[in-house]
Amino acid sequence: MLDPLNTLSQRLSRQSRAATICVGLAITIAGFWLFNASPAPFSHPVLLEQTGVGLLDLLPYYTFAEAYQHLSTLGAEGRRAYLLFLAVDYLFILVYSLTAAWLISALVRRAFGARTNRMRLNLAPLAIGLCDVVENSCNLAQLLAFPAALPPVGALAGIATLSKHGATLLVLGLMVVLTVQGFRARRNGQMAG
Repeated sequence: MLDPLNTLSQRLSRQSRAATICVGLAITIAGFWLFNASPAPFSHPVLLEQTGVGLLDLLPYYTFAEAYQHLSTLGAEGRRAYLLFLAVDYLFILVYSLTAAWLISALVRRAFGARTNRMRLNLAPLAIGLCDVVENSCNLAQLLAFPAALPPVGALAGIATLSKHGATLLVLGLMVVLTVQGFRARRNGQMAG
């Protein structure tokens, strides 16, 4: 089981060049703006203004009943906008997951060198992406089935959302720890030199 994970980790590490990371960060920032501040019909502020509710993806957690009520409150236009959001978000998941994996690869190299078992830490952002794909897929199924209710799917969506946010906090914490470790390694290298 570890061999495919090691192979994936090594491939991510090899792709983590400064230019790749910068492009990924620029697209990630643009995606955050698109979903959270833009005038796009599927952005959180527009949906919130038009329907009184925004994107389920931004809630920390929700039950099936809360998700169903949310989708009901969106109305037909809001649900169509949410479908458009999901189409764009699937692409965004790929970009932010890879960008975070490349960034962690660079941070691990800086902190511990290129040849370290710790490089597998670059797989952690893929867990966020996996949770996000599950969340989106469940919400897509609920939208397509609406007004029919899918209680198990709605419950799984809420769990995936909570897991996504928890994994995001862990990955951000990991980035902070690796950044600090990288500064320490550099300082210790300069003191030794």
